[in-house]
Amino acid sequence: MSPLERRNGASIGDARVRQLAPGIANGNSDCVKIARVRITEAGAAMLADAMAQNGRFSIVQLDTCIITFPVLLALRLPDTVKTIELHQNWPCAGASLATAGASPFPTALETLCIQFSTLGTAAQTAALFRDLPPSLTVLDLGKTKLTSKIMSTLAPHLPSSLRELILERCSLCADAVALLAPHLPHGLSQLNLLANKLGDAGVAVLAEHLPAALTELDLSYNGLTDASIHSLAGRFPPNLQRLDLHKMTMSIAGADLLFNSVPPSMAQISLLEVNGEGSTRTFVAACWARAIPKGIQLRTPWQNEFSSQGALSVSGFE
Repeated sequence: MSPLERRNGASIGDARVRQLAPGIANGNSDCVKIARVRITEAGAAMLADAMAQNGRFSIVQLDTCIITFPVLLALRLPDTVKTIELHQNWPCAGASLATAGASPFPTALETLCIQFSTLGTAAQTAALFRDLPPSLTVLDLGKTKLTSKIMSTLAPHLPSSLRELILERCSLCADAVALLAPHLPHGLSQLNLLANKLGDAGVAVLAEHLPAALTELDLSYNGLTDASIHSLAGRFPPNLQRLDLHKMTMSIAGADLLFNSVPPSMAQISLLEVNGEGSTRTFVAACWARAIPKGIQLRTPWQNEFSSQGALSVSGFE
């Protein structure tokens, strides 16, 4: 881990970067963590030279920083960098990106994580993401607010190489999902939409565009009801193995439709905190009665009891 990190509230500036640059250039770590930094383009250039001289870095973490787009460009992250993690940053603050004409991302980048951050305007977002490298396989924008305007510029730039898309707690509404869904890469295998504002309307649109390669789908905490199961029935990807539906409202009829429509590949369905028909225990037992014959493992309340006792313990709820 590089020394460019400070845990007390003070920010590291250009002068401190100048002092630490030799240690970064000659260090033997493959990860540089930059925390609580507020540097200018000059400071970023010094840091870039140090990283380039080192030549070992594959992971760059920017945590709680004020990093404008020009500064991000000045970092000139080397092509050895495979992972960039930006937490609680403001990478576009105060920057005009429409004509920037350059990408801050290394050409071999595989994982990009921007969490708890501000993306700026729709134009700034388009400029930031228009040149995502074709090697990118994981994009995590968890806890970064994505409005419909931002999604309209972000979605068309999702690279076809993407395999995992994490949009957890991004305040996504049905309209934003309608803009995203047609652009989901065909090879996408994991889609995390936990704790947004999709509602049944959002799932209805999403169901029409689920990639065939999808193996994991998380729709938990989105205010869903049986209507979403009706939308998904007949549209589940053929190789789907894991489905998360925590905190949804479901009837026994809805459970019947769910378990009768999931593909044979389904291995696990999560129904924690589900608002089921009747008492929670009775509903959970009914779900286990439907899951066990299909070889599906459930994540539910009392799962240790039901999974260990097997189908006989729940046969009375069929």
